[in-house]
This record gives sequence, structure tokens and C-alpha cells, in this order.
Amino acid sequence: MHKGKHARPVRRFGVMGALLMLTAATVLSFTTAGTATAAPKGATGKCFTDDSGAVCTKTGQSFELVVEAGEWAGVYTESNQKLAGLAADELGDLGFDWSGASSGGSPRLSIPLDTDSDLKTVEGWLYVDTACDDDGDGTVSLDDTGCIVSDSFGYHGTYAAYATEAVVADYYAFLVADQPGTVTVSNVRI
Repeated sequence: MHKGKHARPVRRFGVMGALLMLTAATVLSFTTAGTATAAPKGATGKCFTDDSGAVCTKTGQSFELVVEAGEWAGVYTESNQKLAGLAADELGDLGFDWSGASSGGSPRLSIPLDTDSDLKTVEGWLYVDTACDDDGDGTVSLDDTGCIVSDSFGYHGTYAAYATEAVVADYYAFLVADQPGTVTVSNVRI
């Protein structure tokens, strides 16, 4: 392992990377049906990338995501497992702090949704991006009054008006950046 003065970019692939790549592909294609496997334990504050050049560097509790066109990088945590079964329209203060590049719904939280009463399947996604930073202070929060969200079922509007019968599935929620640029995220709350 290289021990230098500079933080070394973290690249993850393998089984977890393949799982997250499949999940991100699902998010990007807005596929709304499928079966998810249970997320492995021990995944608190970890980087992931598409392994084609995107970079995620963790420094303390901050993550720098560097993405070119067609690439993606992000952060996943185990802590979101406590969300499984909660009503998707009553999630509280989920969000993250950010600075840098933001466009096209990136960076964003992607929260798995269940609609068939089987928490092990993912039928859709709730997306929480920088449109939730309604006061421009660099903090995305579902608690912000003007927070705009969307889902893979066609909803686009304020989270306060979000009405759904979906609950959070027992699968990873994650933060992803998939538009070109460099963004730093921290205080990821999922």
C-alpha cells in the first residue's frame, strides 16, 4: 500500500462494485421492476466507481467525486438499513452537504422503494438532488421547505407534497454523481 502525503484515490469494483454498477444502471435507465439482494454488512462510508476512470477519494468524512462524461462515482453507507419499511413520504432529514459541480440531477441520493410489500424487492427509486438545496447554502435536506424531489414513477415536485404508498426497500440507498465535473460531498445522511 502506498504511503505518501497525498490521499490516494479509492477505486472499488469486484462484487460490491458490480452490485453498485448494476444498481446505478437501474437508476440511470429508470427501470422500475426487479429483485434486489440484501446488502452486505460493514459498508459504512465507502466509495464506489464505475471503474472506467471516475475517481472517489475519501478524506476524513468528505468524499471528492471526479466524473467525466459517461462515468459515475458515489458513496454508500450501511446506516440506511434503518430506513427499510419506513414510508417514503416520511423520511425526515435525509440529505448531504456539497460543493462543486452540480447538473442534471447530480449529485443525488437514490433511495430504493418497495410497492409490493416485499421489502427485498426494489420497484422504484426516490431521487434527492441539489434541487433540495432551496436556499443555496450547500446543504441538501428533505426537511427544506422548497425541497424538490422526483421518483421513477413520474413524480416531480416538493417533498412536502410527496404522497406515495411506497416504503423504503431493504437495499442500499446511495449518493451518486454521474454528470461531468468535480463535487465534494460530506455529512451524507441516509
